[in-house]
Amino acid sequence: MISNAGGFAVLSSDYAERYCIDMIEFPEKLLAELDEVMPANWSRANPVDMVGDSGVERYARAFDVMIKNQDLWDIAIVIAVPSAISDPIRVANELVRFSKHTHKMIIGCLIGGDSMKTPMRILRDAGIPNFPELEDAFRAIGTICRHRCGTDIHDRFCPIPRRD
Repeated sequence: MISNAGGFAVLSSDYAERYCIDMIEFPEKLLAELDEVMPANWSRANPVDMVGDSGVERYARAFDVMIKNQDLWDIAIVIAVPSAISDPIRVANELVRFSKHTHKMIIGCLIGGDSMKTPMRILRDAGIPNFPELEDAFRAIGTICRHRCGTDIHDRFCPIPRRD
């Protein structure tokens, strides 16, 4: 998970746990590569909290690191909220570029109401799922994972009761 909003990054961890989505722990090599492109006060963990002053360039650099290391992850959830520094349309275009350079699933969570209509259309036109509500993204991913694994596996390994 990659986010420019720390609160949403924390919520994403909570939702991942609730919907039985495993979050990988980043190996030291990946952390070192992200250290080179992130500010000193970034989260140094998954979810990647790029800090609130993140512009499109920081997203692009983070995406480049993830593309280079795509053997380490299966799904990237990118959370973006509007800010004075970050242009949502450019972030959406970077998400499209990210998606074109990986065979992994990319999911957008462009949160910000009407200010995200055009960026959401850019993702939709590129075939990238986008959820304007963070929990909806995790609920959908958890449902897909549950159906792939089967309910028996979910019931044995997930500590959270299913809400069908």
